[in-house]
Amino acid sequence: MKITIRGENIQPSEALREHAQRCVLLALSRFGRHVTSTLVQLRVHTGRTGQKECVLNIRTRWRCTLRIVEEGRDLFWAIERAVERAGRECQRKARLANATSQVSQIRNTTMDRADCMAGAGSSS
Repeated sequence: MKITIRGENIQPSEALREHAQRCVLLALSRFGRHVTSTLVQLRVHTGRTGQKECVLNIRTRWRCTLRIVEEGRDLFWAIERAVERAGRECQRKARLANATSQVSQIRNTTMDRADCMAGAGSSS
């Protein structure tokens, strides 16, 4: 899995980069080959609020790209919260992909049996 960390209106410190990379690896490494790349975008909104934002863009082999946005006053917290949400969403996608694959296998097996039954009846 490729992890890219970028900052907008901020130069991420080494500690922030390591924290983001460690959190992403811990949460998403169990999905192995299904997650191909992750882009972590860290932003600081200028103005009175000074809100900080972490945006995760996760490319998967399930034919979808997940986008998770989390805002807060602390970037470390925003990263942790976004990565937790990403882990749960990837788990949902994995379950859905597994269920779809099982239904497809059942349909194929049922069709094979129907073909065998039709073939057995037509040969007499």
